[in-house]
Amino acid sequence: MSTAIEMMMAEHRVIESVLASLAEFVRTPDATPAKLAEYVEFFVAYSDTLHHAKEEDILFEMLVEHGMSRDSGPVGCMMLEHGSNRALVGQLREASEREQWSQDDRDQVTNVAEQFVSLLGNHIKKEDNVLYPLAMSMLPEAAVGALDDRCASWDANDDQRVKLEQLATTLTQR
Repeated sequence: MSTAIEMMMAEHRVIESVLASLAEFVRTPDATPAKLAEYVEFFVAYSDTLHHAKEEDILFEMLVEHGMSRDSGPVGCMMLEHGSNRALVGQLREASEREQWSQDDRDQVTNVAEQFVSLLGNHIKKEDNVLYPLAMSMLPEAAVGALDDRCASWDANDDQRVKLEQLATTLTQR
């Protein structure tokens, strides 16, 4: 297996743990805009900027270079879902920027968070069980080596990873 794919799957485990924490958090009386902002920070910086951008800029581009469609099929589906995830996180960000929440706001935050948890959780399963194995079967050995090298370079330049994984630990220990 590719070390890049293994790393992306390990990132999925971190994301899943924070998704589970978010699902519990929004149902508690302790759910506040300020605390939600920490979840939003994690999902923007870790899930999207660190993880999804690496998939989009490296893995998906390599798959397109090797014959997969950018606009349909697995890559097109994953790109659409990344966009849907970003839109839901945008709604959570808006809610986190309010000073306080009414009961309607709380209900909306819970609804949006549940949609996000479901969408991103299912998305991760598709990548782990369909897209990544498909990538490993269709990419030639040299391309897998290039994928590993490019992802290693990407990750080497990411000095926020430790901070974000510490944030994930904080969020999951609530």
